[in-house]
Amino acid sequence: MEADLEAPRADYEVFLSFRGPDTRQGFADVLYDYMTSAGIRVFRDDDELAIGDKIDTILRAIENSLICVPIFSKTFAASKWCLTEVRRMVDLDKDVVPIFYDVTPDDVDLKTAVYRDFVAEKERLHGTEMAEGWKSALKTVTKLKGRELLKSSYSNFCKTFVNEVLIKLKPRKGFDLDTVVGIKTRLDTALSLLDIASGGVKYVLIHGMGGIGKTTLGKAIFNKISSSFDACCFLENFQESLKRDGLNYLLKQLGDSLDPKSALTFHSSRDTGERIYGKKVLIILDDVNTGEHMGKLIGKFWFASGSRVIITSRNINVLDECKCLDEGSVESLEMNTLEDDEAVQLFSLCAPHKDIPPDVFERLCKEAVSITGGLPFALKDIAKSVRGKDEAIWRHVMARSKNVIPKEVKNMLKMSYDLLEIEQKQIFLDIACFFIGMEKTNPCYMWETHDLDPTYGLEVLVSMSLVKIKDNSVIWMHELLRDLGRDIVRQESINNPMKRSRIWHQDDAVKILVGKEGKEAVEALSLRTPLVNTLTDQQLSSFQNLRFLELAGANFEGESNGLLENLTWLSCHWCPADFSLSKFCLENLVVLDLSHSLIDENWGGWSHIQVAKNLKVLELRCCQNLACTPELTDVHTLERLILSGCTRLAAVHGSIGNLRSLKFLDLRCCSSLRGLPEELGLLKDLSLLH
Repeated sequence: MEADLEAPRADYEVFLSFRGPDTRQGFADVLYDYMTSAGIRVFRDDDELAIGDKIDTILRAIENSLICVPIFSKTFAASKWCLTEVRRMVDLDKDVVPIFYDVTPDDVDLKTAVYRDFVAEKERLHGTEMAEGWKSALKTVTKLKGRELLKSSYSNFCKTFVNEVLIKLKPRKGFDLDTVVGIKTRLDTALSLLDIASGGVKYVLIHGMGGIGKTTLGKAIFNKISSSFDACCFLENFQESLKRDGLNYLLKQLGDSLDPKSALTFHSSRDTGERIYGKKVLIILDDVNTGEHMGKLIGKFWFASGSRVIITSRNINVLDECKCLDEGSVESLEMNTLEDDEAVQLFSLCAPHKDIPPDVFERLCKEAVSITGGLPFALKDIAKSVRGKDEAIWRHVMARSKNVIPKEVKNMLKMSYDLLEIEQKQIFLDIACFFIGMEKTNPCYMWETHDLDPTYGLEVLVSMSLVKIKDNSVIWMHELLRDLGRDIVRQESINNPMKRSRIWHQDDAVKILVGKEGKEAVEALSLRTPLVNTLTDQQLSSFQNLRFLELAGANFEGESNGLLENLTWLSCHWCPADFSLSKFCLENLVVLDLSHSLIDENWGGWSHIQVAKNLKVLELRCCQNLACTPELTDVHTLERLILSGCTRLAAVHGSIGNLRSLKFLDLRCCSSLRGLPEELGLLKDLSLLH
């Protein structure tokens, strides 16, 4: 025993604490022999040795040990030193694995008189403060997963226990996570979902857009909990490996990682299952895009209770595939971008700044956060470009990043876009160019007209973490995904905007409008600049395939009519009172938005609207000259009529009763409205009236 005490500076793997009169010359010695025979470095103690200055040596040994094993016996709590050792284990937050020798967890938890009487006596001798510390430590330890000896033979119990200790001590190569910021809260949430102290097999899906930190969180989880499992495997870049090497290669990697010493030869997924059958395993599959092969990789018949499977993916639909794999719990965790202060901290760590004044550096950091929207991958990419550079280079990189999405960031984000079907790509590009922050209903009407299946398309975009549908059905897209979409459109013709499908940039829109080249490629155009307030027949007629047109304050010159026959969305805000619709072919129009215009109930354009036989939406928000709604007898397809903010609107024309398809009528903030016509009662489909 003297040798044990003389080596406090050595690292011990196990600190063994017990009450000598109860277990010496018996169980404690048997357990000690089993552990040392297995090559485990053990510091053994009992209360008879805890005299004089030796207690300091013992307390240091607790600190120097990886695992602490208190053996709770009948008179363990009768020893001040045993109680002090347990408190030290708890105070140091050590990995404690209690053994209940001839007592129960309730005894140790002071729920019975067995330990409670001993502690009460110690409280009388040593004071309340010290006794409260002992009580708290005992209660804490009983909440941990302990082992009860019960009626097991010493040898059987010790064999099993030593194997469990060896698993805990098994060295596992972790991941270097030097520049990680904001991980603690996310890690705590993930650990709560994993609940590794419980039984059963659990699956946790970590999902979010590319570059948001899913892989980093997976690695942090691996570092934190891998030692609690019989075997572990982290398959990084799963989708890339699957494409390059095939499923059988991944199955072999999985089997080799979880059972490296097996002599079994790999032939199929069944072989992998046999190699790990009954083991408590941790499996992390990183960057999975489809659940197609999940059954073969993580079938429920393979794992022992307590196993955990983590999948990181941009596609939340992988979760649907996982649900059929096990009757156990399936959870999901959505990753969000960093908070601004976290993003600034990450950028500061990745881009040291010796020669830049603090106030300038702070401003540049915030600029980087704004450009990247708090996306960790993009922050690190920009930081890599400016690290060690002078202020001029920093400013140049920031300015360029505002206009051109960095190549590596683009390639990383585009992987999700490339998985989309052509219809979903069209919806994604429309959103990136025109519909961010807009309620989804009107765009969906347009997409339906063009057979893009918007209900399914948006579902896919949401599941792939490319868009979100916020409160009130508003479409949201991350700034870098917006930039990606616009860059994809720009790449259709880098030097000639007239050959691009979508025009959102106002300078490009003006150039295209006055240009004389063919504009057949342009499908959607937004022109909201006051620099152009009059459009000619010649300018409009060259847009042969235009389906979306957004104008502001514009009027028209020329005698031509029926232009833009493919137009399905026309938005003309702030139009003058003499604004004319006769220029346009309205037969295919689905959405007409004349909000903030100076038109009134006598405007000549109402008659032209009657020929719009496919019109679904008519928006007249804040048309301040409108005192009465127009007669719209023949617009039988209209489903949404928005008149909110028309403060002079006093009456709703009775012809509204003919709009039998109307589902939504918005009359909010119409302060002059005196009442509603009886004909509203004829609208059987009207489900929402504001």
